[in-house]
Amino acid sequence: MENTMSEITAFKGADILVKISTGVGDNTLVAYCSINSSRGIGLTAETTGSVLPDCDDPYAAGWKSTNVTGLSLSVSGAGVSHKPDVKVLADLLIAGQPVNGSVEVGGSGGTAFTGKLVITSLNITGDRTDNAEFDIAFESDGEIVTSAIV
Repeated sequence: MENTMSEITAFKGADILVKISTGVGDNTLVAYCSINSSRGIGLTAETTGSVLPDCDDPYAAGWKSTNVTGLSLSVSGAGVSHKPDVKVLADLLIAGQPVNGSVEVGGSGGTAFTGKLVITSLNITGDRTDNAEFDIAFESDGEIVTSAIV
């Protein structure tokens, strides 16, 4: 009998695609060229907890009960700075308003996370003789919806 391995369906970091609108209230999503090397997504659950006592044995350790009180999504991206992106994304940050966004993870057959995002940081750095580096971070504003990428 042949033993077959069930292989993981892996994907590359380039298959994490961050798309942000071109303006506040705009529904046109663009994958900005400055997010060209590293990118990431994080889902967080804020929780509160309490310990539930054992009524039959008040001296026994109780089990902790955890309640989810909030959910959030964080997104990051970095790369070699693409000059046209700087003004557009800086203007969106300065506007202080949520923008439409989507993060596609895994390409075809993967998952898209879509909703309102707030730009929380935008950094452009560089040494005198090297290409300028770019990094940006976003936090969700309200509900994020997941959908399959076809």
